[in-house]
Amino acid sequence: PQNAWGVNGLALLLSTLGRLDEAVALTLRAIAIDPLRVTLHTNLALYLIAHGRYDEAEAALRKAIELQPQAATTYCRLAVIQILRDKPGAAVELAKQETDPFWRTSALALAHFANGDRSEADDALKKLIDENADDAGSQIAQVYALRKEPEKMFEWLERAWTTHDAGVTELLYNPFLRAYKDDPRYIAFARKIGVMPKSAAK
Repeated sequence: PQNAWGVNGLALLLSTLGRLDEAVALTLRAIAIDPLRVTLHTNLALYLIAHGRYDEAEAALRKAIELQPQAATTYCRLAVIQILRDKPGAAVELAKQETDPFWRTSALALAHFANGDRSEADDALKKLIDENADDAGSQIAQVYALRKEPEKMFEWLERAWTTHDAGVTELLYNPFLRAYKDDPRYIAFARKIGVMPKSAAK
């Protein structure tokens, strides 16, 4: 019961299955056990973003930055929150602060597109594809989801699955991918990767 990593593992599994309320509760429990583990705070933010609880998600990410200023993904996730808040200019500035080069490129591809900077967005997406096509299919799919190019989104999700990209496990809670939750291809892919039982396709 006091193994924070075990509790977090269960939270990750439940989030993958779309059981976000349980994932949030378990992650909060894990944080209570091990409050200094940065990954727990960033995971909590992901689940809260999916719930539309942006203020709480931002607070979790700010705590992660406080604990470890150079932690990867934190500013990328903060940029995503600003995109969802319809504050794309702020998203661009946050994306530029991302410490990890891969996540910075991913964040800029999203934020520049949301901000209407088409040339910069295209450049960031091209860089993401050129440098990380075999490892980042899920992130590339998310960019195409935001760009409202579902054909390419599903193409890259399929590629992510074949390259064993763990990012496909975010299918049921990533805000950009979830925009297509009523698309038969989304449902079929969710079933294919084992995160949605046939009876749940509603």
